[in-house]
Amino acid sequence: MKGDSKKDLWMRYFTEMTAETRTPAPELIADPDIAKAVKLLEVINYNKAEEYLYDRYWDGVSVEATWKGIGRDEGLQQGLLQGLQKGRDEGLQQGRDEERRNLAAHRVRHGFR
Repeated sequence: MKGDSKKDLWMRYFTEMTAETRTPAPELIADPDIAKAVKLLEVINYNKAEEYLYDRYWDGVSVEATWKGIGRDEGLQQGLLQGLQKGRDEGLQQGRDEERRNLAAHRVRHGFR
């Protein structure tokens, strides 16, 4: 039924969705809010085995997100340490180069060769 108002779609949803209804009408699912309600009802009506698997799935998602966060944090920390070490090494090299230039300039000024 084209032209169904939001209220009409919800009224159809509440009257057509019964314990025996396995699949709602396509025009009901086309509405994002009703599609979300249908998905929620599917989860609420899981049997014990489905509920267990659903919970394990979300546990896995949570663990994966945690590990990704830990890996990201460790990567950032390792990158910072490498950056600091590179900065120290470059600073030491610049200091050595400057010292050589100063020593060479001192020798030239004082007639040492």
